[in-house]
Amino acid sequence: MSAGQEYWIVATGCSKTAQSGQSEKDSFHEQMKSNQMLNPKAQRGNNQPHEVHGPWKFNVPDGERSLMFGSFDNLIRLTEDLAKADMNLDSIVHRLERQYLEIDPKASFKVKSQRVEKKFEEYIQNWQWDEAKYPRTRQISDNLTLLMSIVNKLDEEARNKLAQYSESKTQKSNLAKKETSSLVTRDLVDMLTPDIIKMCPTGPRPDDDFVNTDHMCTICLIVPRGADQDFLKNYERYCECVVPMSAKKFDKLDDKDGNMLWRVVVFRSQAENFKKACREKRLVPRDFEYSEEAYRKLVQQREAIDDTVKRQHDRVRRLCQPS
Repeated sequence: MSAGQEYWIVATGCSKTAQSGQSEKDSFHEQMKSNQMLNPKAQRGNNQPHEVHGPWKFNVPDGERSLMFGSFDNLIRLTEDLAKADMNLDSIVHRLERQYLEIDPKASFKVKSQRVEKKFEEYIQNWQWDEAKYPRTRQISDNLTLLMSIVNKLDEEARNKLAQYSESKTQKSNLAKKETSSLVTRDLVDMLTPDIIKMCPTGPRPDDDFVNTDHMCTICLIVPRGADQDFLKNYERYCECVVPMSAKKFDKLDDKDGNMLWRVVVFRSQAENFKKACREKRLVPRDFEYSEEAYRKLVQQREAIDDTVKRQHDRVRRLCQPS
């Protein structure tokens, strides 16, 4: 049922005999159809028949052996139970309605009955009692218990699927935040990609962006805005065994605060001393070892999360769409 729709159910007593009872119901139905207050569209001159806009017959079971309740005390308890069940069901349906609108603001609500989707007005106009699932000769309290067990099971299923969907969205959101965060906290695997890094495919070369051998390593560090000139003048003296003129800036990777990403090649035995000297100069060394395989795993992880979010979005949508 789409948001804002409202329907009224009108009940009246009729004779218990089949023939006279049906005649009274038909007569009452005709009186209601002839009342223009109950059919405002027809009152404004709409040429469509009354049946399109209502009122319609709501064919609930009747007769001596229908909708049994037992004793008068049972009926009193049943009245209270029905009111509680109505409130519970109303809360569940409207929560699903809100969640569906959050997923799809242009949501179209339909009723799924007997594996067929119908518009709510079409469904309510042709509604039939499900005798196979809720026999009219069964106690009303038993039918109510069965109905609410089905409702609560569907509600639990909806909650679980929505929780999984929210968790997947959070994972995707966290990855997106890493893409726009500061160089100090951002995952360098996400930035130093194979299309940016220059590496010889046939083997290490001196002009590779990353040099990693048994004796030499490449250190990445974050240089704050305005500190690059001082860094270039002095980094070769931060410690022993720094490769001269090995400092290189990775272009177009500055963050919003102006921090810059550089790399320096040093002898592996002096790596920790070089990092310590960087920190003393208020530079931020980052532990990072370039690997195309690590980048491919990151891409696969993101694709997997995107696929999971899409699949769970579709599941939640299919679950919420039928009212």
